Amino acid sequence: MMQNHIKRSLIIAITCSLLSGVVWGAEPLRFYRFVDESGNMVISSSIPPHLAAKGGYTVIDDKGRVLEKVPKALTPEQLIEKKQQDLIREALEQQRAQQEARDKTLLTLYSSTDDIERAMQRQLAEIEEKIRTTEGDIRRTQQNKGQKEEQAANVERSGRQVPKRILEEIKHLNSETKRLEKEIERRRSEQEEVKAKFAKDIERFRVLTGEDTPEVPEVVDISKEDLHGIWVSGAVSDTKHEMILTKKGSLTWVSNAPSGIRTLRIGNWKSEKQALLVTVNSRQTTDKQGKVALEQTSEQKRYPVKGYQSNIIVLEIEGKAIPFSRSD
Repeated sequence: MMQNHIKRSLIIAITCSLLSGVVWGAEPLRFYRFVDESGNMVISSSIPPHLAAKGGYTVIDDKGRVLEKVPKALTPEQLIEKKQQDLIREALEQQRAQQEARDKTLLTLYSSTDDIERAMQRQLAEIEEKIRTTEGDIRRTQQNKGQKEEQAANVERSGRQVPKRILEEIKHLNSETKRLEKEIERRRSEQEEVKAKFAKDIERFRVLTGEDTPEVPEVVDISKEDLHGIWVSGAVSDTKHEMILTKKGSLTWVSNAPSGIRTLRIGNWKSEKQALLVTVNSRQTTDKQGKVALEQTSEQKRYPVKGYQSNIIVLEIEGKAIPFSRSD
């Protein structure tokens, strides 16, 4: 019924164009297919200016072939959503560039996890040497303080008033001892930071190279708090994945396939025992020529969690166990 109506509209539009003096030539006739204010599909040789300004029409030739599609103007809400997606995409690109730079540095500096372990031990030893030096400074400070206190005691025993200079020196030595003790505390904290930093480097190196991938314990339960964050797949995965799982339950998932196709999924996520549940609301695909296709969907998928520990998660994606590491 609708097709017959469109065909009649096209015939009428062509007839009107001929009657109004349109001459057939090398250039094909152009007609506009749009929805009017009453909600009817219309084909005409012209389009009202106010509808043209809003967009949402198709330009066709006299045989009904599509010459051009003009998308409908975005509503303010849609403009906000588009801006949000643009910002997400920009943030993802920045994070990906930073992660790639860190990965490149890691692979340039080290050839194995043993190399990383040795580098960590060197840094820890350097800090430990500084701690021993500071402990020596504390002992000397305490000796000086003991000498000054002995001087003060001797003055008091003689019935004289202890000089202000000696009291000030004792006070200064007490302050210096506290400062040096805090310096040791800071150095101990620095050691823990070095250990944590190199532990992450080792985990990331293993993901990138597949070297000595640790056994990941079977998971009894996965909570939402365990999973929110940024997760990046490693070299063992042909397709590179980067997932952002927010505390509020929103999802952004970028996949870069070996074919050059890039897919951006936006939606929601939640966790259940040994599974990540994903609902994709929109999918944007970019091919290797840069052509972009956007699809609105309500796709729901369940990805089994094959293993988990604090900074590593293994998801089953299309039948393959893909390890992800948590990215800061």
